[in-house]
This record gives sequence, C-alpha cells and structure tokens, in this order.
Amino acid sequence: MHKNISILCAAGIVILVCCSGCSAPTEFERVNPNDPLSEDFTPPEGLIGIPDNHVFPSRDVTIPWSGNETARMYQYTLDDTVQSYWTSDTHHTFTNLGEGQHTFSLVANNGYGSTGSPSELTFIVDAVQGPGIVFSPRVISGASEVTLTLEDVQGLMGAHIEVVTTNNCASLTAFTVNEEAAGNGQFAVFIGAEDSSHLIVDVAFLGGSEGIGSVEIGTLEIGRVYRNGKIKLDSKETVFRSVDNEDIQIQGLDEVTVTH
Repeated sequence: MHKNISILCAAGIVILVCCSGCSAPTEFERVNPNDPLSEDFTPPEGLIGIPDNHVFPSRDVTIPWSGNETARMYQYTLDDTVQSYWTSDTHHTFTNLGEGQHTFSLVANNGYGSTGSPSELTFIVDAVQGPGIVFSPRVISGASEVTLTLEDVQGLMGAHIEVVTTNNCASLTAFTVNEEAAGNGQFAVFIGAEDSSHLIVDVAFLGGSEGIGSVEIGTLEIGRVYRNGKIKLDSKETVFRSVDNEDIQIQGLDEVTVTH
C-alpha cells in the first residue's frame, strides 16, 4: 500500500510540473484577404476598362474589365434588363444595340461568398452618321411600345415615314405622338394607316429643324406578335426633305426584330 501511494504522489507531481510550464493559448489571428473577419480583408472589385461617356460608332460594343487581387467571378447587367450568370470572363460583346445612352454595371465575387460594390459605366452608341430613323427597343417578343426617333435632322423641313412588317409578323395598332416635343413647336405629325401591317407618319418641322439635332417623334404600339419577322422602314417610300425642298439621302434606316 505504501508503495502504491508513493507512485501516485510522484505522478501527481509530474502532472503539476507539466501544467505549471504551460502558457495560455494566444488568440487566433485571421490573415486572409478573402475572409470578411480578417483585418486584411480586401473586397472584390471589378474594374471596367472603358472611360465613362465613351462614344461607340457601332451597334456592336465590346466592354472589357479586370479585377483586383480577390476578384474571381463577375456578373454584369446592361440597362437593368440584361443580366449575366457569374462568369470568369473579362469581356463581353453586346450586339445590335440601339442608338443613344446605355448603362453597364459590373460586380465581382471572391469565390467565397463575398460580393463587392458595383462599378458602372455610361456609354453612348452613335452608329447613325447623318440623317436617320431609329427604333427603340430593337428586339421585341410580344405586345410592346417602340419609340421612333429622327437622328441628325439638321436642315430638314419634313419627313415621310412608312413603317411595314415582314411576314405579317405583328399588328401595328397605333402611333402616339410625343406631345411634349410637338407642343414646343418643334414639329407637327400627321398619321395615316394602310392596314395593321403598314403605318404612315408624316412629320413637318415648323420653321425647319435647325438646332434640333435629334428628336423623338412618338411611340409605335405593337398589339400582337404572330410570328418571327421584322418591323422596318419602307426604304423606297421613306424620304427626308430639306428646307430647300430637296430629297436628303437617309443614312440610317433602322428595324425591329420580332421573335415569337
């Protein structure tokens, strides 16, 4: 019995000695730029490689981008309507864009669940050089409203516009004049229709179009879509007239793609 007690006491001394030599564990330090709880956390950021308000002379626009050290995946939107999946791509080409201003937005993700703040770019498509007629939007798939804008109309006295459909793809139900611009004395509009697939719009600029630049004439209402086709301008019948009452060559004749 005495021998066993001695052994136990010796073991207890060893345990006490070992514990007295231990120090308290230090607090774990997080050093990870991908960890939101780390002091070194770096939010992912997408960097757009085009300056703001850049003008593209084409309807096909390529937007490049890059990311900071923690960016791994990207998601982009165009005009709050086109949104991508998360992708590792660092550029995208948008095709067949409409004239005028567009907004591109880009966000980055670090691959561990953290998303940075969006970066935005405003750019301008100016593909129509000289007098032209522009539709917006340029792709529809159901009942829609399509704005009709005359571009670069300096020196015009009037315009005779004939809108037609191909393959009887959709019904042209009405045309609503832009009352604000018309009310300011910029132009007068006269509307005629052959049938639901053929609309005639005559525009008379009051005192000429000097100083106007471009102007939204009104909105074309599409009642129904029946099949794939185009809503376009009749190139033989659509004409611009100058203040000298001479024909002006139209540089841009736009069209709308109809999908069913």
